[in-house]
Order: sequence, then structure tokens, then C-alpha cells
Amino acid sequence: SLAVNSPKNDLLHYSNANACNASPLLGLMNRLCESTKMAVLWLAEEAERRENLIEYRRRSHSTNERLNDSYEESFDSTQEEN
Repeated sequence: SLAVNSPKNDLLHYSNANACNASPLLGLMNRLCESTKMAVLWLAEEAERRENLIEYRRRSHSTNERLNDSYEESFDSTQEEN
């Protein structure tokens, strides 16, 4: 059981009462938590953006290779006719 004046009990009291601004430390912790969540969200979005970019480049490269192959085949057949 928690002691009446334990720091954990104080934290529970403040968070349960939605009175986090009553404690400067808790206010700071909340801001840090929000900043951390925003940073993690940004990193996740950045990772997804990079994955999409890599996939786009892979597809573009594959398409370019097919176009080059098609052009070379066409060029080769034209050369054979001449």
C-alpha cells in the first residue's frame, strides 16, 4: 500500500485530479511527455515518408529499365532491318 505522503501518491493525486499545473514539476513532465510524443510521431511520419520515397524510386528505376530495354530492342531490330 502507498504511504499517504509518498511521491507516487502525490503524482496519482495530481493526475487523477487533473491539477497537473499545481505542480511545476508535473507541468514540466507533461510538456516533456507531449514533446516526446510529438517527436516520436514526427519520426514515424519521416520513416514512412522515406519508405514511400524508396518504393517510388525503386518503381521508377524498374520502369526506366523496362523502357531502356524496350528502346534497345527497338533500336536493335531497326539496325537489323538496315
